[in-house]
Amino acid sequence: MGWEKVKLKIDRSIKYRKLPERYKTHLNVMHHVKHSIFAFTFILLDIISLIFIVLAPHQSTFWITIPLVVIINVWSLTILLRNTENMILEPILYTACLGVVGSLCNFVVVQKFYYLIFKFSSPLFFIICLLIFSLFVKQQIWYQVKKFSNIHSNFGEEKLNPKRDYFIMTLFGIGYIIYAYLARSYPILTIAYPLTIFSFFCLFFAYLSVKFFHKYVFMKTNMMYVPLPKQLKKQLKAKKVTM
Repeated sequence: MGWEKVKLKIDRSIKYRKLPERYKTHLNVMHHVKHSIFAFTFILLDIISLIFIVLAPHQSTFWITIPLVVIINVWSLTILLRNTENMILEPILYTACLGVVGSLCNFVVVQKFYYLIFKFSSPLFFIICLLIFSLFVKQQIWYQVKKFSNIHSNFGEEKLNPKRDYFIMTLFGIGYIIYAYLARSYPILTIAYPLTIFSFFCLFFAYLSVKFFHKYVFMKTNMMYVPLPKQLKKQLKAKKVTM
């Protein structure tokens, strides 16, 4: 996998209206910040993932994950208690950090499932899981870098493909039917469902972290292209007049 040259700064001679749609989306501020924080932090992280960390806690992983969860929850409360209309970068940085904490917590939950139910305690198994996770993160970093390395490239532009989407949905449906049938004969397979869910959450939070860390740095580097909220524009103009 070849790495593209990291290029974050947009050529200042290019007008905003000439930017590709993926660039404009990446430069946009977050909307419905409080709703997103509530859903990702208090539901996906606290209610779903944290319960499985607290139940049958493993001392070392418990003291690694819990302080991070507490910090991210306190940070989320400070955002929820403030006016988010004029927040530009903080919600994006928060989401990136939430992704780190969420992926770590769900990785721990997956390892706990394998340890408690399948009795996998070999360091080699942990190393293999960590390697797979690291390769996924590396692939996501490569994707974000390549997506915004060349303004004239079409890489990363979303294209609707109904046939592909229908095919994927059909495969998921068939897979679930086969799983439900086999689970009746082999009860041990029932554990595959939550294991798949938490593995997905682990990768989803990792994706969230990589995407929003890149978005944070990209926006900070190209602030002149960031569409500011109207209220914030008025405040900035008022300050200039005062000065």
